[in-house]
Amino acid sequence: MIVIVASFDYGTYNELNSESSYWLTEEDKQQLNVLKNELMTTWVLGIGTLVVNLAIGSVLITLDRISKLLENIRDQK
Repeated sequence: MIVIVASFDYGTYNELNSESSYWLTEEDKQQLNVLKNELMTTWVLGIGTLVVNLAIGSVLITLDRISKLLENIRDQK
């Protein structure tokens, strides 16, 4: 997730976003709109990746606990 979020061009975004909209050229305004869309996409992908990794980790931990439980049951017989 950190790599995905860090890949966004925050320098250009902050530079364009901090300037008054009166001073921005039409090209700068278009670039700012594109960067706003990219920022949202970046965060959605980052959070989605985090959720998927948490789900996979939960499944693996559950499978480990089940295998340990089955080994304990087998050893008790």
